[in-house]
Amino acid sequence: MASPRYQPGSTRLVILRAIIIMAAMGYFVGKHLHPILLPYGSPVRELPPRSTPWYTTRSRMVQQYQNALRFRHRRTYKLQAPRLQGSETIFTWRNRLFGLNEAAQLIEITNLPTPAQEQEFLQANGEASTVWNATTLVLRKNLGIGRPLGGYVHGDTQYVADAVLGITQLKHFDQPHSLVELVTHQVSVLKKLRKRDTHYTEVTSPIGLANSVTVGPVTHKIYFTDSTDIPLDRYHDQWDLLYASKLDLLRGQAAGRLCEYNPTTGITRVLADNLQFANGVAVDPVNEDYLIVTESSGLAVLKYHLTTSIKTSVDLLTPEEYLQPEVLVAALPGYPDNVNCVSDSTKTTCYVAIVADVAAIHVAWKALPYMLQNVLRTTLMILPRAWLPTLPSRYTGILVVDPVSGEHHYVQDPSGKDISGLTSATVLQDRLYMGSLQNDYVGVYLLSVPEEKGSSPNDSPSTEKDEL
Repeated sequence: MASPRYQPGSTRLVILRAIIIMAAMGYFVGKHLHPILLPYGSPVRELPPRSTPWYTTRSRMVQQYQNALRFRHRRTYKLQAPRLQGSETIFTWRNRLFGLNEAAQLIEITNLPTPAQEQEFLQANGEASTVWNATTLVLRKNLGIGRPLGGYVHGDTQYVADAVLGITQLKHFDQPHSLVELVTHQVSVLKKLRKRDTHYTEVTSPIGLANSVTVGPVTHKIYFTDSTDIPLDRYHDQWDLLYASKLDLLRGQAAGRLCEYNPTTGITRVLADNLQFANGVAVDPVNEDYLIVTESSGLAVLKYHLTTSIKTSVDLLTPEEYLQPEVLVAALPGYPDNVNCVSDSTKTTCYVAIVADVAAIHVAWKALPYMLQNVLRTTLMILPRAWLPTLPSRYTGILVVDPVSGEHHYVQDPSGKDISGLTSATVLQDRLYMGSLQNDYVGVYLLSVPEEKGSSPNDSPSTEKDEL
C-alpha cells in the first residue's frame, strides 16, 4: 500500500499549510483591509519626468542664480499683522492689495510703506530680521466653511478657487452686501463607460481640490485647476491641505486637471488631464492665446495654447481632443505653486512661486527600482499623517519666466533663513507681494531699487558662503 504524499508533521505539509494561510491572509487584506489602509488606491508607476535630470539641486541654484531674497540685499522685507496666517494667494484690484487667509476670510492689506519709508526702513535694518509692523488688515468678508486658495478679480467680481467648495464668486465684492455664490462644483466629461464602447457618454465628476483660478480677458471664461481627486479632510480643526498633496505625490497617479467654466452656457469642461498635482494657472493677459499651468509634483511649468476653435467652442472635449502641453520650464529646484502673469507695453512676464526644495524622501524613492519604490511609497501612504515627512524649508524662490521664449531666471533664498514657504507672487507698483500657505506674514520684494555707492542689491552669490 502506497504511503500518503504528505505525512502528518512533514516539511512538505508545513510549507503547504503556510502557503494556504498566507494566500488566505493576502486575499483578506486585499479585499477587506486595502480600502481601509489605502482608500485612494495603491501607488502606480509614475509618469516619466519632463526632463533629465528631473530636478535641480540647491547647490547648483546657488552657483547659477542670485540670492536676492536674502535680507542683506536690502530689497526684501515682511509685512506682518494679525489674520495674515495662511494667505496663500495675494491679489490686487485698483491698486489695492487683498488676501485670502486660512480662516476663509477676505482681507484687505492697508497702510503699506511708501517708497521713502521702505528705503529708510531697509537701510536701517540691513541683515536684521526685516519686518514692517505698521500694516493693518481690514476684514472685507467671511467666505464660509471652505478653504480658499486662489483668487482673481474680473471687473468688480471676485472669483475664488476653494479647495472644499469648488469655484465661488462675490459680485461687487468690495461692498458689505456682497454674497458668496457657488459657480461650479463639478465637471462634465465624456467617457467610455465600458472598454468595448465605441461612443462616449456624458458624465459628471466632482471637483476634487480647486486650487487656482483666472479669467480670460477676451472670452471671459473662467479657467481653474483641479489638483487631485483626493479630498481634503479636517485635522486639528483645520483643513489639511498638505496631507492631500503628499498622498497624491506618493500615489503618483497624475489625477490633476485643467478646467474651464463657460458663464454663457453654464458648462464646466476639462481642457487637459494627466497633470501631476495641477496647481497655479494664469492666462495670457493680452489676447488669451495661452494658459500657463504649474505642475507641483512634476516640477514643471507648462503652457497650453488656446486655439480659436477651443476659445469659441462650447462642446465637451473627448480625451483625444484634450490640449497637450508645451513644457516651458522643467527640472525646477522645488515644488512650484501659484503663477501670476503681467504685461506691459513690450512683453509679458510670469512669476512662479517655488514653495520648497524637493523632499529628501522624494529623491530617495526616485533612485530606487520600481518594486522597492512601490514598497516604500505604499508604506508611507499607510503611515499616520503625523509621521509623514514635512516639507523642507531650506529653499524658496520666484521663477521669473518669459511665457513666449521660455527664458527664465530666479530670485531666491536658497537657505530659507530669511524667507521661506512662498506660494504666490503678485505684482503691484514694481513690487512682488508673496503669499504663503503657512506663514503669518506676506513677503515683499522690490523689483527695482536705487543702487547705493559701494554696494549692489544683486551681489554675486558666489561670495555668499553661508547659504547652505
